[in-house]
Amino acid sequence: MKRFCSIFSQLLQLFPRLEFEQAVKKHQADRGAKGFTTWGQFVAMLFCQLRRAHTLREIGGGLASCCIDDWIDDSNQS
Repeated sequence: MKRFCSIFSQLLQLFPRLEFEQAVKKHQADRGAKGFTTWGQFVAMLFCQLRRAHTLREIGGGLASCCIDDWIDDSNQS
C-alpha cells in the first residue's frame, strides 16, 4: 500500500527539524515542559492556525481526525 504525503506534511518539510531542535537546545525551550515537546507544540499550533480553528473543540477534533501523531512523534526526526 502506498502512502502519500499530505499537504500539511509537505508544509512541515519546509521547517528543518534539525535546526529547530538546535534552537530549542540553545535556548532551553523544553526546560520545564510537561507534555508537548516544542516540536509537538509547533506542529499543533501550525495545524490549528492553518485550519482557522477558533475553539478548543475545533482544535481537538481537527487533531484527532488526522494522523497528527505521525508529525509529532520524536522517532520520525529528519
